[in-house]
Amino acid sequence: MTELDMNMVKKGIREPRIGLFDQGLVHEERCRQHADALAAYGWPAEKTEDIGSLTKTLGSKIAEQAEARIASKGTTKDEVSLRADAKELIGRVRIASGLVLSEVKVPNVTSESFKIGGKLGQSTPNILIYLEKMYPAVVAMDEPLKPYFRGESAASQVKAVKDALAAAQAQQEVAVSSLPQETLGVYEAKGRLLSRIEEVNRIARLAFWDRKDLWGQFNKDVLNRARKSRKPAPAQPENA
Repeated sequence: MTELDMNMVKKGIREPRIGLFDQGLVHEERCRQHADALAAYGWPAEKTEDIGSLTKTLGSKIAEQAEARIASKGTTKDEVSLRADAKELIGRVRIASGLVLSEVKVPNVTSESFKIGGKLGQSTPNILIYLEKMYPAVVAMDEPLKPYFRGESAASQVKAVKDALAAAQAQQEVAVSSLPQETLGVYEAKGRLLSRIEEVNRIARLAFWDRKDLWGQFNKDVLNRARKSRKPAPAQPENA
């Protein structure tokens, strides 16, 4: 049996299967329509075939059954909602820290202490790394931060959300490894298809740099609508 790419499994695990399937159909058609233009900028026909194959996989009965098995489980507060909690807290701390630093000097703390330095997105590792980075600064200025947190400790809140997110990530890692191979294969297909779609979107931007009407056809509108309309997902391993 072919070894699974666990990075692709984790990339695809939270994506809506039907949304990706529909997006795959759209991109396969677009790639065939503009094959020569895309090929001139590094998109070979083999990758279009890969999109077609992965799309077919996600439309299969096997994929549908794997999704149904997961959907039969109960719901819990999982890594997704914990990430949202963490990002909300990060935003509040960054605003409050700016207010504090505009009024007082805190030893060994500057605005650089809260600089993100990149996009956090939906990456649990990136969010955890940033929480670790900012935590010492929040501890150092915990008292002057309290007026902006209703008199409560911002440092305690950062630690709590950091610990909870790290624990959820660890649990998800264990849970992923225990899933049936067939289910992991479906998640891997979702991750691979999403990667291909993201890649060809970038290629299309280069190929149709001065033709917004054309490169605009290569987007994730169908998938994004599916993400937004999707009901709260049942408990399952994930790491977006």
